[in-house]
Amino acid sequence: MNSLLCVLWVLLAFAVETAVGRRYEAIFSLGDSHTDTGNGNVVFAEHSLDNPAAALPYGMTFFGHSTGRNSNGRLIIDFIAEDLGLPFVPPFLAYNGSFRQGANFAVAAAFARNASFYSQIPNVGQFALNTSLSVQMQWFDSIKPSLCNSAQAECMGFFHKSLFLMGEFGVNDYSFAVFGMNISEIRLFVPDVIKAISLAAEGIIRQGAKTVVVPGIPPMGCDPPNLAMFPSDDPDDYDARTGCLKDFNDLSVYHNSLLQEAVKNVQKKYPNARVIYADFFTTVMDIIESPDKFGFIRDVLRCCCGGGGKYNFNISAGCGMPGSTVCEDPSAYLFCQSIESNYSSIFSFGDSYTDTGNLAILYGGPASADFLVSKPPYGMTFFGARSPSPPASLATNQSFNQGVNFATGGATALDRTFFVDRGFKAISPFNVSISFQLGWFDAMKPWFCSSLQECQEFFAKALFFVGELGWNDYAVMLLAGTSIDAVRPRVPEIVGRICAATEELIKEGGETVVVSGIAPLGCAPANIALMANQTGGEVEPETGCLKNLNLLSKDHNLQLRRALVRLRATYPGVRVIYADFYAPIRDFSVSPARYGFNGTDGVLSASCGGGGGKNNFDLAALCGMPGVSAGDPSAHVSWDGVHLTEAANHFIADGWLRGPYAHPPILSTPY
Repeated sequence: MNSLLCVLWVLLAFAVETAVGRRYEAIFSLGDSHTDTGNGNVVFAEHSLDNPAAALPYGMTFFGHSTGRNSNGRLIIDFIAEDLGLPFVPPFLAYNGSFRQGANFAVAAAFARNASFYSQIPNVGQFALNTSLSVQMQWFDSIKPSLCNSAQAECMGFFHKSLFLMGEFGVNDYSFAVFGMNISEIRLFVPDVIKAISLAAEGIIRQGAKTVVVPGIPPMGCDPPNLAMFPSDDPDDYDARTGCLKDFNDLSVYHNSLLQEAVKNVQKKYPNARVIYADFFTTVMDIIESPDKFGFIRDVLRCCCGGGGKYNFNISAGCGMPGSTVCEDPSAYLFCQSIESNYSSIFSFGDSYTDTGNLAILYGGPASADFLVSKPPYGMTFFGARSPSPPASLATNQSFNQGVNFATGGATALDRTFFVDRGFKAISPFNVSISFQLGWFDAMKPWFCSSLQECQEFFAKALFFVGELGWNDYAVMLLAGTSIDAVRPRVPEIVGRICAATEELIKEGGETVVVSGIAPLGCAPANIALMANQTGGEVEPETGCLKNLNLLSKDHNLQLRRALVRLRATYPGVRVIYADFYAPIRDFSVSPARYGFNGTDGVLSASCGGGGGKNNFDLAALCGMPGVSAGDPSAHVSWDGVHLTEAANHFIADGWLRGPYAHPPILSTPY
């Protein structure tokens, strides 16, 4: 397990490099347990085999629960996806949503060669499951119809913009074989393993892949299971510098040398593709030779989680089994046990998706005739009438000791003057932009603390939300007739303002800040009804949403995620959490019945509205107007054409708290 934590360094540099000047819209991954994000759970269950990675302590550090990943937290592929501004790559066998942003076909214990080569090996043959590289390639072929039609050009175009990870493969081929062969015999079939990998890479390229990453294998002689199960009485069999087994490491070197040559040959054969060899071996060796340089102080060859002995590995007491122990890591494990009650207050900033009463107060209170949200059927499902929590910042006679909500309907990331000066009409009559909300926050600080140190300590225990800003900025411009192409250049400015606000909260002492992206603009029934002609009218076949509006949302969210990565690097002691608003609504749209929604009508049609038709939205018959009915909110995603029902909000909140819609989940352990 220790080596799995270490090798995260291997591809991070590559991920940063590829993010610069190159935009990937999806990640497709094939491999084994180094990359498996949940497929193993399904495969092992189908064969009635126990999968240790399906239970704690696997997943304890980041997710707070097991995910099927063979690590205490994230894998290399997770870090790459995060750095590229993409969601975690979903496991093909354990996910029912859309694979438009990628799919992970990797399975723990997968081989490069066909599994039948290993099924007769004593003791381990029963674990030689049919999940080899060729099978994973078949799975990849099976999802292509959901990504592109049968026209070759469309598929080629889609995969041009995708990143492909081919492996690591080979470790299981050799690890299984060692139970029935010696190292010299195993070396004889290494070329066959390399051939399987290179042929698969070529197959991916022929289908349109422009970037294929092919990792080598790590130093097998440094792997704690190999050190524990194949000890030698001869000191010369061990590397004096590292304590690793020479023969196993020589096998890794041989594999990697042949693989590098094969990668060069594939690159020559397909000069228009980028075929990248990713070095697993050197990075792990650097860490083992100089552990303190990378923050690993001692016992670098011991498993963190295992059943005792010199290398803390015991095959009868593997990680997660009775008799195994987990290394001490209070900041990662014990803190997770109490994180749910560890925040003393919540401070929220945002727009109408988060507003719990501020805009109603600005309009003159609940009795205002001009404010539809103050009227039934708004609030009907839970409150009967609205009851904000945390309290709206503009409310009177409220205690704010446990938090304040500054979010206000109509709020923008850019200041109101930006829109007024340019003649945009559909802007809120109130100046409620994020900069003004921060001003309200600053004015309220005396409620909570009286000195800089006291404020820093108070806000360090608080949970901050910077919510879904940007939607209104784009809507104001688009409703004025501005084209999407003219709106898109404003994205960096809007994202920059959101990140600047986030940084201000960090400087005030905030140690946990959740920053949400925006929902898919093209899936809101109001936008479909009002903007279809303006945006070209093209719809996504898998969702029915307006494609060009959704591309604008994706662009915003991608730039925001990249900006948050930079912010994390600037403030390494702070948890900056990206909350994904786009993915859950996309998932609702692709598989509505899975979440209890009523098919297409439940996703693209407003629950409360008087417009009828497929979107049930009409500006002359808005929710809250006389004679407008609410329908069944529990069967709908959209409440009024723009905002979400309680049912949809509940799914999203749970996904932010526990995953998979926040990176990292709010209730996971800190970094």
